[in-house]
Amino acid sequence: MTATDIFARYAYPPNELGFCGPADSGEVLSCGLAGLEATARCFEGTWPYFEFIATHHGLEPLDPRVVEEYWLGGALTESLDVRVDGAGLLGDLARAGGTWAHSTDDLLPGMSPDHNFHVFAIYPWLGLLPRNLSDQPRMVLDRCRIRWGEVVAIDGDTATVASAAIEWDGERLSLGPRRNEAVVLTKGPIRLAGEVSPGDVVALHWDWICGAISQEQLGHLRRSTATHLDIANQRLELGLVG
Repeated sequence: MTATDIFARYAYPPNELGFCGPADSGEVLSCGLAGLEATARCFEGTWPYFEFIATHHGLEPLDPRVVEEYWLGGALTESLDVRVDGAGLLGDLARAGGTWAHSTDDLLPGMSPDHNFHVFAIYPWLGLLPRNLSDQPRMVLDRCRIRWGEVVAIDGDTATVASAAIEWDGERLSLGPRRNEAVVLTKGPIRLAGEVSPGDVVALHWDWICGAISQEQLGHLRRSTATHLDIANQRLELGLVG
């Protein structure tokens, strides 16, 4: 799979909702490799991570392995620690401004430079949990991360997937029990995933199935999620959230 295909699978769901990226979500699906760098730079955070991962492993930022591991985690990202290795990355994120700049001084060791790090450490939603009476911060943290689930059934354009949501008890975040949720498989001419069938383990972003994932990819995603949830809870306990 090309870097463009991988990027489109995971970047389109938030872009369709207007959260980040170019104003025309069709650009994400049709940019081609030649336009991928410009498109990726429109998303808050993605390009600095691509450059950071690639530089430390002697790869190009648009190497498919780099793009995939930013979204799902993997050997390339697990070998890096943002707090130890990432001064340049954090500087890039701070200079970019936006809502995450306040977070760069209080990060704990152990965080890897993947999408879970960006969701739980850089975006502001973690800091909004303790003082927000609505469910929105928890919901955004859950839907913005790349989560996984098992396909239970497919009904036309929609699939039912058994997946564990993030729960918030007022003090800590955790993964709850698996429950069924309806997610988008196809919308008009758009289908992000390849062929999927009941029993397949798939990656999910916001309301979409992004594609089937291997047991190895699932393992990386589970580890990344557990690591960043644990560190997020440490930051909450220590009051290290904005």
